[in-house]
Amino acid sequence: MYVKNDVMRLAGRYNNSKRSYLIVNPLQAKHMPVPPSEAFEMMCALGGILKHTGSKLIIGFAETATAIGAVSALSFPDDTYYMHTTREFYNSETVLNFCEEHSHAVQQQLFYRPLSTLRPDRVIMIDDEISTGKTIENIVDAMRKELPNFRDCEFTVGSVINRTDSRREAELLNKNIKFLSLVKINNDEDLEQAVRNINVKSPVLPDNLREYSGRVIFAKSRIPDMRKGLYVGDMKREINAFTNECVNYIKHDFEKLEKILVLGTEECMLPAIMLGMEIEKFCGSVYTHSTTRSPIGIKNDENYPCRNGFQVRSFYESERLNYLYNTDRYDAVVVVTDSKNDIQCERAFRDIMSVFSDCGGFYLIRG
Repeated sequence: MYVKNDVMRLAGRYNNSKRSYLIVNPLQAKHMPVPPSEAFEMMCALGGILKHTGSKLIIGFAETATAIGAVSALSFPDDTYYMHTTREFYNSETVLNFCEEHSHAVQQQLFYRPLSTLRPDRVIMIDDEISTGKTIENIVDAMRKELPNFRDCEFTVGSVINRTDSRREAELLNKNIKFLSLVKINNDEDLEQAVRNINVKSPVLPDNLREYSGRVIFAKSRIPDMRKGLYVGDMKREINAFTNECVNYIKHDFEKLEKILVLGTEECMLPAIMLGMEIEKFCGSVYTHSTTRSPIGIKNDENYPCRNGFQVRSFYESERLNYLYNTDRYDAVVVVTDSKNDIQCERAFRDIMSVFSDCGGFYLIRG
């Protein structure tokens, strides 16, 4: 159904000494804008492969695979439990810490209080791309150490792309960790070497910060908190209630517009995709992607995946830098966030308005 060229572009990381390359998926709704229905279709395809495992627990990986994990989970029965890891910091004894060693943000957390009551025979872990399986191994080791009910569990790693070589897969199989993917790619290409001669620049600051304006909507229907986990049936009900409410707020404004962007924020990707699909029903041209912590080098070349990029403030934390890539001209930009930080929402929304300086209208939806 999908091949390498559908889901893989190669970019150079900016200022990351651990790994110089980044695989960018044009259908992932993260770094590159994509029609939301196309992103959803790819994620559902992965869910269709994984649902035959019969697992009752699915864990997605922050930051870039939160939507992939959630949409894949929608293919499972309503009594399946879904949650994703997080890079948000929780000073709590109820989180499990593990490392994503090659990342710009190494530390990850997983809430284990709900996991302590589950007794699954198998667990699915979902990431966008697997190259060595080290991050998966780290979290599985941590779960088996801290949660006795997971020590004999089978773990299946679901991913859009799997570049893990056969020797490494055999090592992990000995630890009862298996792999399923949409696209299997031979790991014989030296991607470090492939990006070595790509000359990239740093994402830039937006010019001429605009005044804080636009329409701010506080949705009564809350965005489900997938960091702390919930059942798939509840996730469906809550995300549908949220998107239906939001459509009622904006539909009248959008019916005569031609090109709309629905932008997620960091780990909050799924609500933007789902809302974008609802807007597609009455607007001809809708795109979605999201802000990210990933610093990627930019290059103004049509064959390079990140042709422009901006540094913007996070909607969540004052000291955190975010990035936004591949901006374009839209009639309206809708930002969807689950941030509860009023000050940061105002600051970051102002940055977004400055990036899309020629946009006709701005909407911030807080759920």
